Amino acid sequence: YPEWMNWKLVGKKTILAPMHSGMEAGKEARDRYFDFNTWPHWNPKMNWEPRAVYVVEVTPRLADYPYKKMTMYFDAETYYIVMKECYDKKGELWKVLLNAYLDSPDMDRYPMGIGTSMIADLQAEHATVFPSYKAEANVGYDPKFFTEPNLRKMGK
Repeated sequence: YPEWMNWKLVGKKTILAPMHSGMEAGKEARDRYFDFNTWPHWNPKMNWEPRAVYVVEVTPRLADYPYKKMTMYFDAETYYIVMKECYDKKGELWKVLLNAYLDSPDMDRYPMGIGTSMIADLQAEHATVFPSYKAEANVGYDPKFFTEPNLRKMGK
């Protein structure tokens, strides 16, 4: 947890979240799960459900950090972040991050994955959607493989 942030558990509540979104991964699926033609042009079309979440308030210790505070909503069952609100220096809601999750075909072998993430800039009335393409877990890599030089090679 970054030392340049203050973290405070505010409480627990229930929100609607796309935890079992019913989405498919891939760029082709993007248009099926978002309505980009109707204002405000980032309308998610996926399965939503009530989810218990932990509400965490995060404030920066750095004066030049772009957000005054962030509120993160961690799913109480998986601890995945389902939503994050970002507030500008005046304390007004600026951006909202939404993560929609895919069901795992085998929870014993690999966890649920993010089907898509969306960041909506409410002040500029603009959003960016990034779909997931392919993710794998527990695919047999030796833990010794995860060295800084190997990770740098893979990142290029």
